Amino acid sequence: LVEGIHFTNISTNELTIGEMKDGNAIIIHEDSRLATISNNEFSDCYRSEQNSFIISCYGPMKLDSNIFTFSENKGCGCVLVSYTGTETIDIQIRNNQFLNVDNSGRPNSNANSALYVHQTHSNTIIENNTFDQCDNINSPACFYLYMYHAEDLEFNENHIQNNQPTSSYIGEVNIHNFDSDSTF
Repeated sequence: LVEGIHFTNISTNELTIGEMKDGNAIIIHEDSRLATISNNEFSDCYRSEQNSFIISCYGPMKLDSNIFTFSENKGCGCVLVSYTGTETIDIQIRNNQFLNVDNSGRPNSNANSALYVHQTHSNTIIENNTFDQCDNINSPACFYLYMYHAEDLEFNENHIQNNQPTSSYIGEVNIHNFDSDSTF
């Protein structure tokens, strides 16, 4: 449980798993129990490398009521959720705010989105989040969702506002082989 902490100006040396630069603030490993991250603020937790994230999650997670905010012309991927295991896990991303996530100065990459989800075998709920003033170049500014063999995906009541992508688009969703009902 990580709750009620204000993370400010955190920048780490290179932590890499695969091609991603992981966890400026938090890394959740695949063999972890359900991690709950709620009511925190992440201000200018920035890293200049491409494909870097503030929170990197490889196991079950509940992310609720957090704020990710950046100074002008600063930003990086806020949350990476990447699970490729064979057991079904629960991922809940609710009531978070992604504010002024400006990745327009970085190379083209889906991983520069505020929220990047690459899942197999998961029940994933993404609801009531706010994406405000997000930008990226030739890639999704707010979210990139790639779901393969996911049991359920719910993407409900998310708020996308004040986004004026310079040459990108708001979000991208790739869905393959769903096993049951999903809502978007």
